[in-house]
Amino acid sequence: MTPRDFAITLLVPLLWGINIISLRIGATEFPPVLFTGMRFVLLALIVVPFARLPRDKWLGTALVGIVLGIGHFGLLIYGISMTQASLAAILVQLGVPFSSLLAAFVFKDKLGWRRSVGMLVAFVGVGALFWDPALLVDPYPAVVIIVAAFFWAIANMIIKRMGDVSGMALNGWMAAVASPALLVLAFLTEPHAIASFTTASWQGWGSLAFTVLASSLIAYGVWYWALKKFDINQVVPLTLIAPVISVLLAYVTLNEPLTLPRLGGGLLVILGVAVVVIRRPSYAQRSTES
Repeated sequence: MTPRDFAITLLVPLLWGINIISLRIGATEFPPVLFTGMRFVLLALIVVPFARLPRDKWLGTALVGIVLGIGHFGLLIYGISMTQASLAAILVQLGVPFSSLLAAFVFKDKLGWRRSVGMLVAFVGVGALFWDPALLVDPYPAVVIIVAAFFWAIANMIIKRMGDVSGMALNGWMAAVASPALLVLAFLTEPHAIASFTTASWQGWGSLAFTVLASSLIAYGVWYWALKKFDINQVVPLTLIAPVISVLLAYVTLNEPLTLPRLGGGLLVILGVAVVVIRRPSYAQRSTES
């Protein structure tokens, strides 16, 4: 990997790290389910006209739309709307050890002692996070985000079963499946959904644009390019920079505190995920981040 290629690849964790902050802003300007639905509507409109999906991939894509689009992203942004962005950025990393655990059960993938230790360290880190003052007051948002991370792991199993499929096409058609259900759910359960179109500030609309254009399109375009061009173990560990960027940006831009449980627990989670991700199975590489 040349210095130029490395710099281009670094766009992925940079944009994903910023995206957590963007999601936090967007989910406070708009009701969270509506925000998720609008994100996927725009993504589908941009991608679907240019992305062909083989007929034998329709069922798998529909399942991914339900599990990933509604289960993961819907719950993730709902959870982010209720808690601090830095905590969400750390907790969502549990999707990696959850994926390894499910792979061991579904595909008989051998965990080995290194992955097992890495998962244990990550879960201990999450336990430490629950001593953070924000989660001591209200642990419910953290539980929602952990469940969202588990849905991400389930989606990885479905993607593995689907076999070879274009990542960008999968993202676009997944968005097309998820968006109608999310919008209907938003208008049924979020009483201020329609009003938010007129009350949202430029920061809210800007966060929606960022998550669609920068995170979903640019970051994923670079991500798929890097995975095809370089060894997986050169690329995937770089994603661990994303939560670090999110925590620092949350401190600087959102005035979120850097408490001892947050720093210690976050470090353990990232360390544990790092151990798992170095030996991470290939099915997890084409799935989505925030």
